[in-house]
Parts: sequence; C-alpha cells; structure tokens
Amino acid sequence: MTALVSLLSLLPAVTGTGEAVLPAAALQDAPPAPQYPQWSGALTLGSTWTDGNTENETFGGTFNAQRRAEVDRWTFDLFWNYGKTSTDDGNPATDDELTTVNNSGGGIKYDYFWSKRTYLFGNGTAKKDHVAGLDLRYTTGVGLGYQWKETEKVKWGTELGVSYVDENFDDDTADADFVAARLASNLAWQISKSAAFEQVAEVLPSLEDSDDLIAKLDNRLKLNITGKWIAQIQYVLDFDGSVPTGSNPGPDGKEETDHRVVLSLGWDFGS
Repeated sequence: MTALVSLLSLLPAVTGTGEAVLPAAALQDAPPAPQYPQWSGALTLGSTWTDGNTENETFGGTFNAQRRAEVDRWTFDLFWNYGKTSTDDGNPATDDELTTVNNSGGGIKYDYFWSKRTYLFGNGTAKKDHVAGLDLRYTTGVGLGYQWKETEKVKWGTELGVSYVDENFDDDTADADFVAARLASNLAWQISKSAAFEQVAEVLPSLEDSDDLIAKLDNRLKLNITGKWIAQIQYVLDFDGSVPTGSNPGPDGKEETDHRVVLSLGWDFGS
C-alpha cells in the first residue's frame, strides 16, 4: 500500500482547468536564452624603438568590434601602421631617413540572417598604403554567407559574393577598377580562458583581368594578461596584383606581397 501511495505521488495532479501539474522535483530549468545585442571586440596599440647607428621607430594600432543581434550582425574594423628607419653617422650630409611602413584603412560589414545559419551580407572597405604607392583603394560588395558554427568556443563562417574594386596609385597608369568575385572565411576560436585565435581570410579575383587579384590573411592570437587587458600577436599577409612593380621589384619598385608581424597590448571588451 505504501509503495502504491509513493507511486501515485509522482503522477501529475489535475487542476480544475484540466492542466497537469508536475511535482517540483520533476521540473528542469530551461537553458537561458541568449541576451541580445551582444558586443565584442578589442582595441590594441603597439610600438618599437631602437637607437644607435640605426634608429628604428614603428607604431601601430587596431580596432575591431562586432554587434550580434538575433537576426543581424554588424562588424567594424580599423588599422593604422607607421614605421621609419634613420641612419646617423655623425655627418648630416649623409644622414638618411626612410619610411618603411605607412598604411591605414578600415571596413564595415552588415549580415542579415534569414535562417539560423544562412545570411545575406553587404560590405565596404578602404585602404591607403603610401610605401606601396597606393593612394586609395575602396571596395563595395554583396553576397551570401553560411555560419557553420556559432558557439561560445568556436565561430566560423564562409562567404561568396561579388565586389566592385577601385584603386588609385601614385603612378596614374596603374590605376584600376574592376568587378571581382569575393571568397572569404571568418574564424574565431576560444582556445582557453586566457587565449583566443581569430582569422580573417579574403580573396578578390577580378572577373575581367586575371592579373588583378587582391588577397588578405589576418591572423590574431590574443592572450589575456589580467582583467580585460590582453597581449596580441598579429600576422598579416597582403597581396595586390595591381601594384606597379616596375622592371625590378624591391628597392626600385614595389612588391606585390607585404608581410607584417605586430606585437601589441590592448583592451578586450564585450561578451
């Protein structure tokens, strides 16, 4: 009899409205719903300085931010780098100063999710690189993206679209504007509580001239120092097939490929 009473106590009681009421012990807490909008990003600054027979100075900074809402996402990105080398042999007539890095740019992107994983995007970018002779390059584009993964630990999406590219150089004969395909990948991996890796890869091959190809690979490793303060190691590869290289790329001309490694400190914010 006692066993029967215990069994009946586990069954739902029926209210006057006909709704079943489960015992409190049988109720389970539902997982918390995501709180939107969610902001994330970082601001970093870095510099190096050496003195002696050769003086080197470099400065740089990055800012990136993302606003994720339930059905859309905004992404913002800014960067600036400057560096110079000076020689001092005691003779002002032979002292020399050379600017080795001088570039800046930024971008903005909007994603609209029509389903949990599929989204439409529109983006725009602008860049200057005085060492490469690039007065201004801007791009605008639209396309389709797919979010393969979006968890607290891993976020990865790929995109396919079309872009318009306009480039203006110091050498006006190298100016170019063309329509290009756009292939891109965006990865964020929270390796541990104190380390995170981010990668943005983008390729824009011209649909009009195979020589006009733009590509960028931006890798960032962020290490938490304390609180919201981080150290960042960044490696960037920039390729521009439209850069006027001249007959002898290098000291007398321009290189199509730039490599940049930056060590910096910064502040991480957001979720």
